[in-house]
Amino acid sequence: MKKPTAVICGASATGLGVGRDLGRQGIPVVFADFESFRPGFASRYASKQHKGIVADSEDELLDRLVVFAAQQEHKPVLFQTTDQMVLAVAEHRDRLEQHFRIADSTRPGIADVVTDKKRFYDLCCQYEVASPRTAFPKTADEALQLVEPFDFPVILKPIHGHLWRERLKGKKLLVAETIQEFHQIIDRFRADVHDLMIQEMIPGPEKNLWVGGLYLRQSDGEPGPVFVGRKLRQYPPGFGSASLADACWNETVRDLSVEFLRKIGYRGVCGTEFKFDERDQTYKMVEVNPRQTLWFALIGASNVPLNYYAYCDLAEQPLPALEEQRNGTKWLLFDKDLVSATKYFFTGKLGLISWLRSYKGIRVRAVWSWADLWPSFSIARTYLHRLRTRFSSSNK
Repeated sequence: MKKPTAVICGASATGLGVGRDLGRQGIPVVFADFESFRPGFASRYASKQHKGIVADSEDELLDRLVVFAAQQEHKPVLFQTTDQMVLAVAEHRDRLEQHFRIADSTRPGIADVVTDKKRFYDLCCQYEVASPRTAFPKTADEALQLVEPFDFPVILKPIHGHLWRERLKGKKLLVAETIQEFHQIIDRFRADVHDLMIQEMIPGPEKNLWVGGLYLRQSDGEPGPVFVGRKLRQYPPGFGSASLADACWNETVRDLSVEFLRKIGYRGVCGTEFKFDERDQTYKMVEVNPRQTLWFALIGASNVPLNYYAYCDLAEQPLPALEEQRNGTKWLLFDKDLVSATKYFFTGKLGLISWLRSYKGIRVRAVWSWADLWPSFSIARTYLHRLRTRFSSSNK
């Protein structure tokens, strides 16, 4: 019997990791994105019968997804690897679930809540989950009042992060080291302060950032595969997405993740993040992602078949056996990690020997793979194109 196709919305490195995990199991994989140069489209695991789904707008992409699904013998399984597509699928779920198998987590009341940082913080308070101290100003004047009890430095985060990506030039947040810097940031975004949150900065190294990758079954909401690891470095340095991470089991992180997701009725793929606060020896929940995230390729490389398990559960096929997580496996996003490690090296926070040793145990990379080379060439071609474009613009 032919296996249902997996349609992966998002052909960046995150979607590529999902496609590789599923493609190795013989599952047909089709990528969908707004940009045709994304590395997933160049993968050997992308369907040879279908070149992929590319569109200029969200509405057009959804229309093309429906057209594609209607042509399939079996309902495809739909995965979303970006917040934009999670929210788009949730908004149009009634239409899409007629044609796709979609996780319960991608629905209004779940997807829109955990991607909204204020509503997510309210959930943490409701269920008494420890989280960083946070305030939500409505105006610039209120922001200056609310920040008074905080110790500096403080963090300012967009409540709806995916809407600020271009404005922050890829950064996830802003850091105000002093009250003067805080004033400058508030003045800069005065008209949009209502979409910013003030949050305490929990001290401690990046290895205190713990991440969980989970899948909760559609039938009963109970956990299937669960993975726990750590961020070792991030890009941008100190605050951002993982650039180097490892598999390191932590029962407390596992239990906190499962307990919270059960309470909110979550069923599907999820990524959690905690920061261990050395001041009071507690794990503070930082965020929940209702989808796969960039470092999820580490999960499969650590003997945890999360993406395949999710596919089988959604496709109503026999579930794969679960084995113990392999600790010590590392994942690397080389180009970003090189920037972060270089900064730490020149600021005296990372020695040369420690830098080199940090790469020991790497089994999987975000894009590079000897078994799937073309996505790396696609990334290189994209970088060259961007450099050419910038050079041409600067000479005009």
